Amino acid sequence: MENRSSSDDELPKFGSYQTTKFLDSGAFGDVYKATDIKGNIYALKVSKLKINQKHAKPIEESLQNEFEILKGCNHPNVLKCHDAFKDKLSNRFVIVLEFAKKGSLRKILNKQVTSFKVLEVKKMLE
Repeated sequence: MENRSSSDDELPKFGSYQTTKFLDSGAFGDVYKATDIKGNIYALKVSKLKINQKHAKPIEESLQNEFEILKGCNHPNVLKCHDAFKDKLSNRFVIVLEFAKKGSLRKILNKQVTSFKVLEVKKMLE
């Protein structure tokens, strides 16, 4: 299984991470809630294109750059990046991130019709 599906029984596995729920789709990939073999919960950002596809190289490079930047960040308001790898079975690039229990910032902001101050957004994410 290489992509999202409608049934929890058909959710893909990437490396040692079993996806448990499809969360969202972005420009470069899909995001899943997943657990590792110890039961820890993470968010997996999985590239849409297979690494060996013709146009996948720029996306792979963008995701690798994102991983390198996130790996160097250590701030309470930035999700921690735990790992990144090329999944051998699906041939996709995967970034393993801290799971945000309240969802993505985009979804929180899309629910609101007013503008926010930085401190208000921070409080929503806590």
